[in-house]
Amino acid sequence: MLSRGAALATQCAACHGAQGDGDAFRAVPALQGQPAAYLKAQMDLFKGDQRKLEDAEQEKTKKTMFKRLEGAAFADLAAYYSNLK
Repeated sequence: MLSRGAALATQCAACHGAQGDGDAFRAVPALQGQPAAYLKAQMDLFKGDQRKLEDAEQEKTKKTMFKRLEGAAFADLAAYYSNLK
């Protein structure tokens, strides 16, 4: 799971940073060390169009990426980010 998550995370690095540390200036949250279940739940909400972002362009980018991913990919990403310190 971790290696698959690391490969998928390259898509997330532009916003969340290479180590998932986020970008406070752009209001992009850190993902590293968050509980895997929480991260997966948030990804599911975005994919299901049940969670919104204040920045419309960021929201569009995130939802476009998530629409292409299956549920197993979310579990892999969540496992990867939850293991980063």
